[in-house]
Amino acid sequence: MIGQIVETFVFYFCICLLIKCFIFNVTLFYTIYKQPKKSALPTVYIYNMTVMTMIVTYQRIIGYEHTLFTTFSYFHPHLTAFTMTLNRIFALVTIRATVWFSNSRIWIYTGIHMTINFVLLFIPYLSKCRVMFDAIKMAYIPDCAPERHPITKFCNTYAAVLPLTTLSLNIIIFIYFKLQRSEFYQRVVSWGKGSRTLYIPDSILKSKKRTEAMLIIQSFVTAFCMSIYDFTSIWIRLNVEYYESLEARLKLIIYYLRYAIIPLHVFVVYFVFSPTTRSLVLEQFRAKKNPRSISLNIVSS
Repeated sequence: MIGQIVETFVFYFCICLLIKCFIFNVTLFYTIYKQPKKSALPTVYIYNMTVMTMIVTYQRIIGYEHTLFTTFSYFHPHLTAFTMTLNRIFALVTIRATVWFSNSRIWIYTGIHMTINFVLLFIPYLSKCRVMFDAIKMAYIPDCAPERHPITKFCNTYAAVLPLTTLSLNIIIFIYFKLQRSEFYQRVVSWGKGSRTLYIPDSILKSKKRTEAMLIIQSFVTAFCMSIYDFTSIWIRLNVEYYESLEARLKLIIYYLRYAIIPLHVFVVYFVFSPTTRSLVLEQFRAKKNPRSISLNIVSS
C-alpha cells in the first residue's frame, strides 16, 4: 500500500515537474527575446535549449509519441552542448574565440548540425524500418523488428558517445581552469614568458575570471545533466532482465524522471547558476510597471 502511494506521488511529481519546466522555458525564452541587449547574453544557446526542451516536455505530457521529433529533440541539445563546450575551449586558448563564436556564427553552427541531425533521422522514418514508441513496453520498436535501419542501429549503439565526450571535455576544462589559478601554473607561465609581462587592471581581470568561471560552470552542468539520461540508458542495457521485471508503473516513473532531466537542466543552468538571467526572469514574474534596469555581466560565447 505504501509502495503504491510512493509510486503515485513520484509519478505526479514528475508530471508537475515537467509542466513547471515547460512554463519556465517559455518564460525564459520570452524574457530573453524581449531583452534589448541580447549580445550580453548567451542568447543562441538559450534559444536552442529552451525550444528543444519545450518540445520534449510537450511530447512527454500531451503530444502524440512521434519518434522522429522525439529523437531529434533528444540529439539537438546534446549537439548544442557540444558546440557550447567547443566554444569554452576556444575561449580559453585564443582571443579569437569571440569572432569564431559570435552569435551569428553560432546560429550557423547550430543550423548545420540541426539540418544534418534531421536528415539522418528522416531517412529511417521514410524506410520500412520506421521506429515508433510503444507506450506499453516503454520502448522504441522498429517496424522491421528484430532488424533495424543502419542509421537507427548506429544511433542506438553510439548515442552515448556524444554526451560522454562532452562531459569528459568539460571535466578537462574544469581541471584546467582550477590549475590555471594555482601558484605552480603561474610560476610555469612566468618562467616560459621570461620577463615579458602584460598588465591587466584588477577590475577587468576579476570580471574576466568571474565570467570564465560562470561560463565553465554552465557548460559543465549542462553536460552533466544531459549525460544522466545516457548513464541510465547504459544501466538499463546492462540490466535488461531486471528492468523488464519491474512493474509498468515503475518503469513509467523511471522514464519520466529520465526525460525530466532534459528540460530541468535549463532551469538549473540559466536560473540557479546564472545570476543575470535569474534576475531577468524574476523581473518578468514580478511584472512591475517600471522595471528597474539590470546590469548584464555575462558575455555570450
